[in-house]
Order: sequence, then structure tokens, then C-alpha cells
Amino acid sequence: MSEQRSTLLAELAGQLSSVVLPGDAEYGQLSTPWNLAVPTTPLAVVVAADAGEVSRTLRFAAANRVPVAVQCTGHGASADLSDAILLDTRRLKECTVHAEERWARVGAGAVWQQVLDALAPHGLAALAGSSPGVGVVGYTTGGGHGPLARTYGLAADRVRAIEAVTGEGHLLRATATEHPDLFWGLRGGKGTLGIVTAIEFDLLAIPELYAGALYFDGSHAAEVVAAWSRWCVGLPIEGTTSIALLQLPEMPGVPEPLAGRLTVAVRFAWAGDAASTTVLMSG
Repeated sequence: MSEQRSTLLAELAGQLSSVVLPGDAEYGQLSTPWNLAVPTTPLAVVVAADAGEVSRTLRFAAANRVPVAVQCTGHGASADLSDAILLDTRRLKECTVHAEERWARVGAGAVWQQVLDALAPHGLAALAGSSPGVGVVGYTTGGGHGPLARTYGLAADRVRAIEAVTGEGHLLRATATEHPDLFWGLRGGKGTLGIVTAIEFDLLAIPELYAGALYFDGSHAAEVVAAWSRWCVGLPIEGTTSIALLQLPEMPGVPEPLAGRLTVAVRFAWAGDAASTTVLMSG
């Protein structure tokens, strides 16, 4: 790292509560995304404490022409960050449930498991993805095509409001009537229009859900995909299915039969009554 960059980052560190640099003890853990296929070595990792620190980071980066990327869990990591500041949102874990009105407010550091645990006692659910460890904001701002998409639509369709910091460092609240163009773009545009710090979305009264997945060895991919495509024709609206080719790494949390090999996952979720599922799965 050049002396000029080192001086700039030292200046940034003086403005924020947590700036982690290469060589620091936490750097490896914070800079490594969940998606290990994309190695990342950012100039620095800013672990933002609140929206104000997100704003200060973006103002600093804009003034010094330094790119900024954002990450909660890193499931969607896709770019080289060697010349960028990585803004980590894991400390923004707000999760407030308004059960009677059926909506929730969630910070950019929350993952779906945290939200689902908060909703379950109320018999409520959100349009989460298939993995509870994925960040709520990253998933939703990417559109949010989940296990109940055919029945209830995309997660982005249920969003009420988004709070985001623009590239100039301005914190804005976007809704269908307030900054509507920004609201439209953020529901699918990921981090291209700003960094989302909090999101509010409607909830659904779904006390029970029938769902799961079948896994096949990757050598049978062609026949599995062909059979799946025939089976899902005419699937009732209460059912949603998808298929995925997975190459999961050998690491803690990955089941041994799936680790280090190509597998095919046939995923299915049913929002109807339990009596119909046996016929569907054998049909």
C-alpha cells in the first residue's frame, strides 16, 4: 500500500469507530465473503456502527476517489476489491416487529434467521430465501426470489420503505411517494444507487410451511433437470420449486455428503394444506 493511501486510511480511521486494515488480527475474517470463490483483499474494512458512519465513509471515499463495496454475509460477492474500501454492515442488527400491523423494520446487518425467530411467536413470516444465514437487505434489494415466490411474489414487492446512503453521503428515506425513483431502483438494484442501512417490509400470516430439498450427485444433473422440468408443469400456485447446481466447499457448516463435490438440489415449498403434498411429490 502506498504511503498516500496509508495516510488517507489513517485519516478515515480517526473518524470512525472500527476500521480494520491488512495485517490487523480481524482483517482475514472480516474481508472473507461467504462465497469463497471470490477472494477479496480490500484496502480497509469499515465495520459501521450506524447509518452516520456509513455516510461518513461514503463522503470520505467520494472526496478521495476511492471505490466502496458493501457486505453483510458476502453471499453475493462478485468483484475484486483490492482498490476499494469494504463497508461491513454486521453491526446494524436492528429487528423490530410490529405484529399487529404486520410489518417489520430490519437493519442491514440482520440475517433472515434473526428475523424468522422474531416472527415465529406471532405466527407471522416474511418472504425469506432458502438460506436463513443470508442477509435480509442484500437478499431483498436483489429482488428476493424465494421459496414462496409463485404464491406470494418477490420479497422486494413487500417493501414499505428503504433507508439508504447515496454516493454523496446523504441518508434518505425512500418510499412509493418519497423519493419514488430511488425506491423503485433499490428494489432490485442492489448497491448500485446507494448503501441500504435499514428496510421496512410487510409480513404474512403463515404459521406453517411445508418445504425441503432433495439432493442428487452432479453426475445425474441432466436426467434430474429433465425429470424436474416435466414434474413442475402445472404445479398449483400454492407450490414453488427451483433447482440448483451446487459446488459447496469443505468447511464447517457444510454437510459432508455435499462438501467438495457437484450436487443438484431440487427445492420445493408448499403454502397449501398438508394433505395435498404427498400427491404432488409423487406426481
